[in-house]
Amino acid sequence: MTQRRIYQNEFPYHITICSARKDYILTDINTINIVIKYIKHFSIILDYSVLAYAIMINHVHLVISIHGKYNISDIIWAIKMYSAKQIVRKNSLATADHKVIHCSERNRRKNPIPPPTADCGAVRCAKPIPIPPSTADCGAVRCAKIKSSSSKRHSNSIWQKSFNFKIILSEKQLLNTLIYIANNDTHHQQLTNNRSSRLYLNHTLIKKYLS
Repeated sequence: MTQRRIYQNEFPYHITICSARKDYILTDINTINIVIKYIKHFSIILDYSVLAYAIMINHVHLVISIHGKYNISDIIWAIKMYSAKQIVRKNSLATADHKVIHCSERNRRKNPIPPPTADCGAVRCAKPIPIPPSTADCGAVRCAKIKSSSSKRHSNSIWQKSFNFKIILSEKQLLNTLIYIANNDTHHQQLTNNRSSRLYLNHTLIKKYLS
């Protein structure tokens, strides 16, 4: 059976952004709201539409449609850079040991790290671990370009340097993606506190792609 293709000027992207070392950084409503704020903020400045997002405790799913001159790398860099700055700033004011940017308890047991010293700063604590080569799900050329061109800019980031994305070409693919996002917490068996804040579906815009 032939799938119905999406006949829009801009194909949607399904993007996955992961925290550095898969740390559990998105566990409280304030941190979640920071990420959501910049997703919405840059949709106006960088001219893209948000069809859906799901904020998990260590990664973000995002479905967007790009309209303007900015490409997907520009958009994701802006979201990650500005949200990271505010999250690190918020947590550095709330606690002296920067717990949010250390490894999760599971990773600490596997790879113990010494407790932070008095002079521990955000940049030092958040030094990223090298990311392995991109997988088949991610455009290898684009990911490699992102990692090499923005390594200095991400030196104090809580996010991984690279990101995964897929272009959604058909209605069936869009529906499957939205169903996957809506049930992502069950799929990963993750904590689902603040679920109503973590999940967003733009039904009006989605209908345009499914008409």
